[in-house]
Amino acid sequence: MSDNRTPSRPGSAQRVVSFVLVAVALAGIALAIYVVVRNTRRIEAVKPVVTFEKPTPEQELAAFKVGMRRRMSRLTRRYERSRASSDRLSPEQAALGARCDSGFVRVRALLDDFVLIADPRAAEAPKRVLLDEYRELLGDVSRFGKTLATTEAPELDSLDEELLRVVGEE
Repeated sequence: MSDNRTPSRPGSAQRVVSFVLVAVALAGIALAIYVVVRNTRRIEAVKPVVTFEKPTPEQELAAFKVGMRRRMSRLTRRYERSRASSDRLSPEQAALGARCDSGFVRVRALLDDFVLIADPRAAEAPKRVLLDEYRELLGDVSRFGKTLATTEAPELDSLDEELLRVVGEE
């Protein structure tokens, strides 16, 4: 019982399997490229419509109204955070806080009146007044926040010092 067959070389089966796997992978890649190329020919390029036209006065007015409401809500939140961060206010800070409160009332009233205006030409003068009042309020809120940040405890005025002296004597 002699075996006349030639002995198989070690690793030749692995080479055949590797060759088959590489061939299948290359065929898959070629098929994928063919499908992509065929589908790109079907796609029609459409140029996007980009317009750099100036917005109409009505659009500008509507955008300004939305922007002012957003500015006011941000400023209100900022002021309320500053106000809530301090439990005791000096007389100067209390006066500045009262000025901010009255400024918010004024600006909100102006903004409510301004929202009702539909004609852009009629809105020019009220817009200027509203912006001036808003800028003044913004400055007041900024000063209020800075005074809270710079002083840790309220300064004592002469009456407070006198009261402390009288209480201390008893």
